[in-house]
Amino acid sequence: IQLALTEEPLSGKAWRALERVALAMGAREGTGPDNDPLMRSMSRNADARGLARGHLEAVAAVLRARGIEVSPAFTTDLDLPAGYSVEALMAAALTCTDEADFRHHLREAPR
Repeated sequence: IQLALTEEPLSGKAWRALERVALAMGAREGTGPDNDPLMRSMSRNADARGLARGHLEAVAAVLRARGIEVSPAFTTDLDLPAGYSVEALMAAALTCTDEADFRHHLREAPR
């Protein structure tokens, strides 16, 4: 946690450490992504705009917020999110190091 809170910019290792802590805390408290206002809001907005496109736009926003460059074609690849949960997409977005690594994380994620 110390590394994640002090590292500038955050590395994939730091994001994974934060993810592990968040998952452990969520499991302990019985909470999940729907309990987070940002995740809940992103999910609602994604559903309103169309699941595939909305999910890709949300993922692209997360990647950009992390300082990861996103190609112009990223949000038009509507096959990319097919079969993945919002949780899997966001987990990949929060732990990847670039767009190619995001796709790698998805290939490793359960459908």
